[in-house]
Amino acid sequence: MLLRETQTTTQHQRTKESSKKLQITESTVLTVLILLTAPTAKTDLTSKSCKLACTQLFFLLLFFFLVLCLFCVCHGLAPGQITSRYLFIEKSMTWVKGREFCQSHFVDLAVLNTELEYFALLNATHTNKASFWLGLHRHANGWKWTDGDELSYRRWYNYNYEGQCASLEAIIFSLPQQHLTTIRKLFTKYLTFSN
Repeated sequence: MLLRETQTTTQHQRTKESSKKLQITESTVLTVLILLTAPTAKTDLTSKSCKLACTQLFFLLLFFFLVLCLFCVCHGLAPGQITSRYLFIEKSMTWVKGREFCQSHFVDLAVLNTELEYFALLNATHTNKASFWLGLHRHANGWKWTDGDELSYRRWYNYNYEGQCASLEAIIFSLPQQHLTTIRKLFTKYLTFSN
């Protein structure tokens, strides 16, 4: 009896030491909770206890999904405005970091192939002083979108043509005829549309 208690105490101390070394993240907690509540292979899938465990697992996953979404919003991972399929992330970062951020959330930087998409994105921005990275970058043989398509739209105002990354920047100004024209900077060039 004494030997068994000593072994248990020693195991408990080892567990404490190893848990100090373990860094717990949301995915670790989620994995552990799933392993603790998931039914085992020996469990009869039609039994009441299995159905209860599966129901608990479903609500547990739903809870963690909602908490993680709120966590993302609260910590600036997904602030902004969602219009159509665009999500504006208002956090200062480089083009490479911006793309990595998008890809870590299973999307990519915006690709604009038509004027309709351009105006949809233009109308979705809630400020006229914003600058957002786009999925356009320079390759040795020209400009390409992150989806692999070449840049086909050529209505450019040449400005700082040496740039390697593209951004969408809103500048609203008045023309001599008192018409408002919106200009968006793509890459380090300006794509202009007039009313």
